[in-house]
Amino acid sequence: MSREDSPETIRESKKLLDKDFPMKDYKFSKIVAFPPDLVSLVKYSEGSLHAYHRVEKVVYARSSTHIGDSLISYYPRGQAASLPMYGSIQYIYSIEGEVRFAVRRHKPASVSFDPFARFPYFPAKLYQSRMDELEIVGIDGVIGHFARWQFTDDLVVVLPLLRD
Repeated sequence: MSREDSPETIRESKKLLDKDFPMKDYKFSKIVAFPPDLVSLVKYSEGSLHAYHRVEKVVYARSSTHIGDSLISYYPRGQAASLPMYGSIQYIYSIEGEVRFAVRRHKPASVSFDPFARFPYFPAKLYQSRMDELEIVGIDGVIGHFARWQFTDDLVVVLPLLRD
């Protein structure tokens, strides 16, 4: 909706939505008790929890707020030399002003036939539907969003979305 090449009606709709549902300034978020699964991961019992976090014009959300905005590709431990991972943001939290994501990662599919392998310019891949344990992802390790489609009961198709 923020793109300059979006139709005028879409851009005007975004202006109305921004007025009705403004993004909060999280600098003044109140301190709350963290859920037990987050406490065991970050080793802090409290901090700030957020529904959304905006980085420039890109919005990230926890999965319970907006599933599409929670689907991120990222480098594990921020290491760009490793292969990107795909997961869903479960929590957006901040401790002492530093915002981080708690993410559940999709595990790679162990299939003998990859239906997308013969299309080298279509970067879709199969992953397991079941997700891994929570892990911490820093903002600087996030590459972008991805689209996800349920392929079978056990598999999903993951397609990275490119930023302009």
